[in-house]
Amino acid sequence: MLKKFEFKDLDWIDLESPTHSDIHEIRESYDVDNFIVQDLHDPSLRSRIDFSSKHIYLVLHFPIYSREKKQVYSREVDIVIGEKYLITTHYEQIKELHEISDIYALENVDDHPHKETHAGHLFFYIMRHLYVTMEENLGDISDRLEKIEAEIFAGNEHEMVRSLSDIGRELLDFKKALRSHTDVIGSYESVSSELFGKKYSYYATSILGEYRKIHGILDAHTELLGELRDTNDSLLSTKSGDIMKFLTIMAFVTFPLSLLAGVFGMNTINTPIIGSSNDFWVILGIMVLATVGFFMFFKYKKWL
Repeated sequence: MLKKFEFKDLDWIDLESPTHSDIHEIRESYDVDNFIVQDLHDPSLRSRIDFSSKHIYLVLHFPIYSREKKQVYSREVDIVIGEKYLITTHYEQIKELHEISDIYALENVDDHPHKETHAGHLFFYIMRHLYVTMEENLGDISDRLEKIEAEIFAGNEHEMVRSLSDIGRELLDFKKALRSHTDVIGSYESVSSELFGKKYSYYATSILGEYRKIHGILDAHTELLGELRDTNDSLLSTKSGDIMKFLTIMAFVTFPLSLLAGVFGMNTINTPIIGSSNDFWVILGIMVLATVGFFMFFKYKKWL
């Protein structure tokens, strides 16, 4: 599906799951190199950047976060940047691109918030919008980490094991999708001035700055996640150790009681105490004294 947005003398063509006729129209209208045309038919396996005297071609993967499913999906966007045109190609629907295309679909261009008219500026606005959306999504993850921290110290360590694992998977998916942005955007910063002039370097540097901000937030979240996971594991280990200590003490306490009960329960003729006056209460008293003695011993050893 091909959508075309015009602003003054700048064209933005957005292709979603492009057909052969869509790509043919692009090649005829904008003189796109043949190797790029071939790439636009199908998704690419890796991110990259190519450039010539007439355009820059980028392949980037973006992490698209689903708040409902709490999952991160990697979505490819192929971008061809000429001086007066920009072509975006993607193979699944990307809500963030539709959001920014609404701005460029304004009928009254005099009210348009961005007056610059070459494709480098449009690329800057698209990239900034995508990175700002990522920052908002990472803010949602930050809120969840704060709630998990509160739950951990509220004594719900077992329930938080799965929650921590889910966030760890989401952060890993974010990093996997963004891992090539450093090289691609860094290369774009160095080559874009050849197409748009030295004054454009501010915008190219700003794009790299937006990425580094996202990378810093990801690192901070990953570090916090690791600390929360260590704390949670430590509390779980302490709680498990307390349970094991309690069970061990109970085993030591009940062992002599079982031994005494077994001894006095033997069917023998000369069993002491058995048959004498108040023999039951005497035996019960011995058991109580043994129990108290063990507890005092454990207390003296500071096992309790």
